[in-house]
Amino acid sequence: MSKGQELTDYLNDIIIAITDIEEFTHGMSYELFTGDRDHQCSNQKS
Repeated sequence: MSKGQELTDYLNDIIIAITDIEEFTHGMSYELFTGDRDHQCSNQKS
């Protein structure tokens, strides 16, 4: 794999991760986001 393709794949992975974070935190208050990690994970599964 060329260096250019590796960089493209790396940047695409970052974009996917950002999208996942946005979806996970959508509608979440700051208080809930900064609260208990277990609650955050159980919130995602609902």
